[in-house]
Amino acid sequence: MLQGFQYGLSVIDSLNYLAGPIFRKFGAQNLVYCKIFDNGKRLYLSTSEDWIKLYCEHNFQDDAGHLVYYVPQDDKQQYSLWSGFAEDAIISACHDLNHYHGFNIHQKREEYYEYLSISTSREDYHLPNRCLNNLEELTGYVDVFRRNSGFILGHQDSRRLICSKTWKPFKDIKDSSFFDKEKNLYNVSEKFICF
Repeated sequence: MLQGFQYGLSVIDSLNYLAGPIFRKFGAQNLVYCKIFDNGKRLYLSTSEDWIKLYCEHNFQDDAGHLVYYVPQDDKQQYSLWSGFAEDAIISACHDLNHYHGFNIHQKREEYYEYLSISTSREDYHLPNRCLNNLEELTGYVDVFRRNSGFILGHQDSRRLICSKTWKPFKDIKDSSFFDKEKNLYNVSEKFICF
């Protein structure tokens, strides 16, 4: 398990460089990338060294309740906002590091769910609107990030993965209550949310 965190720390500079265009275009300050597998293993990376260390120190990979934020109930759910999540220990820890106003992209792949989140500071509450108003452009930037980061995001080497001691199979996660449809992004049709 510690090897996965060590891997995450070893690629922070490269990840920051590759995420730079997203940061500059959307005003984000942090990016988290996760591939989560049905057996409790995950590739978990962040551009924030402080966040990776805190995540490891508090064993957040073992927080089975937080899995619903990574694995949507509906495979067509592509986007979510941190503001639509209930406060938990992980969200509180993000806030302690001044990581706020996250915008998430979810994608179901053959072997895993992919979760990519960008966030900014407490003061910059406009990040979700910038993302929503420019969804097509954002997804283009994310596609370029994925392509350019393939050598970092590869999961075939098990030493890159962390393993949860407590996890739920995807079918059980999907049966749990997930995003509140009133507070999160289902069937995005309007590209503006008032704050």
